[in-house]
Amino acid sequence: MKPGKAFTHIKTYKTIEEVIRVLKEGLSEEALKTLDSYDFSKPRTIIKLNIEDKETQVEPAVVWKKLNSDDLLEFLVGNKSFTETTVYNSLTKISNQSTKAIQKRISSFKI
Repeated sequence: MKPGKAFTHIKTYKTIEEVIRVLKEGLSEEALKTLDSYDFSKPRTIIKLNIEDKETQVEPAVVWKKLNSDDLLEFLVGNKSFTETTVYNSLTKISNQSTKAIQKRISSFKI
């Protein structure tokens, strides 16, 4: 089972045992024996640790700064082997966009 699918099943059925009970219908006898002998305490510990970590984490603040074209060009061309003309053209487009007026939102109009 893929990790995304496993996560969806855990969210839906709430426990590992319930997921296995639902999924057992299509499994072979060998797979059923493996499931019956598997110790679920380790996965439960990992899931518990991840949940506790997320509860105590603080989302980092996103701070937008002015684009430093020279450093970005040096990094992409020098370190990451991008083509200089492609990067330069993209940086030109970005800098042109930053000088244009921003479209007003519908919520800014007063009726």
